[in-house]
Amino acid sequence: MFYIGATEARIQGVKQIKKQTETGYVPGNDGKLEPDQSEIVKMYDEKGNLTEEKNTRVWAGAGKIMTHRRENFYNSENRLDSCLIYNDDKYALKLVQKYDQSGKLVEIQEYNIEKNPSFFTKVFNDSLGNKIKEELYDKNKKLYNFKLYVYDNMKNLKDESGTEQGTKRYHWTYKYNKKNLLTERKDFSGQEVLLRKHKYEYDKDNLLVKENIYGADGTLERVVKVRYEFY
Repeated sequence: MFYIGATEARIQGVKQIKKQTETGYVPGNDGKLEPDQSEIVKMYDEKGNLTEEKNTRVWAGAGKIMTHRRENFYNSENRLDSCLIYNDDKYALKLVQKYDQSGKLVEIQEYNIEKNPSFFTKVFNDSLGNKIKEELYDKNKKLYNFKLYVYDNMKNLKDESGTEQGTKRYHWTYKYNKKNLLTERKDFSGQEVLLRKHKYEYDKDNLLVKENIYGADGTLERVVKVRYEFY
């Protein structure tokens, strides 16, 4: 669950989360779940801000276990100010957020491994403060890709899509229950072919405890179990 911004927004419990650990499993030959060497650990401060996210798994491109870590820093108004990203504890990227006078995020500037400005993102919001579009530009200010976001009348993200250099790359749809908890996400390709389906389960405190991921044919491909530590 690396890209679960919508899910994180639905983690609403009576206790203040200090640490959240997500562990991945895959079905073995006997049908029993086996660890897949993946783990995401998220740390929160006492204000509920995500301060660090550490993602360890076998990365397809490298063919080995790698760790992707992100540190978040907040300003005096408790808004995300900047992020530092590391790959195997080596600095890789810095992100600096910019806000307008009303406090809405409007731009994200990236600084590369040489700490020079590189890509930057323009963020567009509707009158309710919902992010509805992101445009990513390269260092020459040429549009590289963009993402679109659509919400329901409860301000839940219900539709997300992304286009890269003129080609649509993905389309995700979201469903929620009566408690406004995310219950399902469907992943489609840019050609609207169903790739996989995610189902989410919660405990009595409305905390996310499990994600089941199914292939297009309905076969269970992966399970992510979530556990917490509290202040």
